[in-house]
Amino acid sequence: MNNNKVLVVFTILFSLILFACGGNDEKKEEKETKEVNEMRYICPMKCEKEKTYSKDIPCPVCGMKMEKV
Repeated sequence: MNNNKVLVVFTILFSLILFACGGNDEKKEEKETKEVNEMRYICPMKCEKEKTYSKDIPCPVCGMKMEKV
């Protein structure tokens, strides 16, 4: 009888952990899709390191044409 209680408690805890960890996949996919749909541009000379822009404008530092990321 005591083993059954331990088994039930273990099953409940395992289920809670499993469902708690699996909930972020949908949000992660939604974020990745949004990032793919939003085109980003970066200076090929990396004047501002890894800074990206949402518009295809000349680099404010060196004036070069931006590249798609």
